[in-house]
Amino acid sequence: MLDKYTKIQDLASIRPLRTSELYTSNDLYGHAYVLKKYADVEDNYKIKAVLEHAALLYDHVWRSDVIVSLPAIFSFSEYRFPYLRQFTNKALFAIGPSIHYAEPELSYDKLKKLKETMGKILLIFLPHSAWSIYTNFNAREVISLIKRVEKEFANILICFGWRDVLRGMDAPYIAEGYTCVTAGHVYDRVFLERLKTIILLSSHTMSFSYGTHIGFCVHLGRPHWIFEEIKQKIEYPKNLPQDALYKPATINWGGSLEILKYFKEPVEVITPKQKEIVDFIWGSPYVKNPEEIRELFQITEDMFRSSYLPCDRENPIMLCQLFDYIEKGNMELSEVLLKYAKRLGYSSNWIRFIKLLLLIKEERFAEAEKVAKSLSKNTKGFLKEKVDNILKFLHNNEKEIKLSIKKELVSLYPKSKFYSFIRPNFPWRG
Repeated sequence: MLDKYTKIQDLASIRPLRTSELYTSNDLYGHAYVLKKYADVEDNYKIKAVLEHAALLYDHVWRSDVIVSLPAIFSFSEYRFPYLRQFTNKALFAIGPSIHYAEPELSYDKLKKLKETMGKILLIFLPHSAWSIYTNFNAREVISLIKRVEKEFANILICFGWRDVLRGMDAPYIAEGYTCVTAGHVYDRVFLERLKTIILLSSHTMSFSYGTHIGFCVHLGRPHWIFEEIKQKIEYPKNLPQDALYKPATINWGGSLEILKYFKEPVEVITPKQKEIVDFIWGSPYVKNPEEIRELFQITEDMFRSSYLPCDRENPIMLCQLFDYIEKGNMELSEVLLKYAKRLGYSSNWIRFIKLLLLIKEERFAEAEKVAKSLSKNTKGFLKEKVDNILKFLHNNEKEIKLSIKKELVSLYPKSKFYSFIRPNFPWRG
């Protein structure tokens, strides 16, 4: 059963990207495919959001993710929100690690039997190249490190990135008798399913540098050990656009060393600090059930078909969509979207104002009046004027409140009025 994962030349071979997505990058490594499959929606459905597909450690933001005319971004966790917010007013949703949504290629019964046959397995992830980088390091140095720990395990699996297989970087490890595997090509839609199978097959996992694989392994219950950092030489392809990445210099929180120190010792079980870090970066607490994913698909579909595209930095599309839902009496999605909006750092007064409109729409006038009075005392300008007008209506027991303020909202209150930067509270500090 393991043979299909060791035919790495075939798995890594270059192939076309076959996807129905409007933003084709969504289906790199099969991310859109597994998410739609998990949510039980048609494979040809086009997700109206950008899918971030890596646990970006630094404050890097892909320019294409920001400029594409889609109204939202799905990221792993909320720690990404402050960085993304500097460049876009797209709606932001945290959905947890993408590996969660993939089904393993092998059934759990078959995985169990294979594990019993192979014994204690150490899965090793090597630093890998990708479309945007080439990674080079000394293979003999890595092999010498592996030999120091291999006697503790019945089998060693070494996982390669597709580009490194095509570069022949697996040869020294095969010569040493190690079993080499890969999850496949970047355009392989079952990449995540294959990767999940490989991780679940292992007993322990190990690597030599930071990468998305760390959180994937921990999320799937496999202890991870960064044995020893190795020297790498990173090369960028000559055809990589100079402005492919946004990198704001104003937010610098250290680097991988602060995180990696918590993975420096081999462990039999995942430690509380390791789980805390993975929860923070990879977003394990944010995973959604199929119904919640379909709900997000509906919300982003409604945003896509609204009048708020293309998004610009002065258009708070999540708030505008809330006003739309309230106007149309869609209380269910209004409540759902309001919960997400509260997580984005929008002004608390604006969130309370939207809650006020919801209360009015639901004819809960006594509660609405209390909220309105409190808001009137703590706001000024345009928002205070709106609240005071509502109080007059409430005082006169009039049930019809004019909610059509979207144009005024967008024109008078640009992004800076709605949102302020919130520095994350990093769990590895203190």
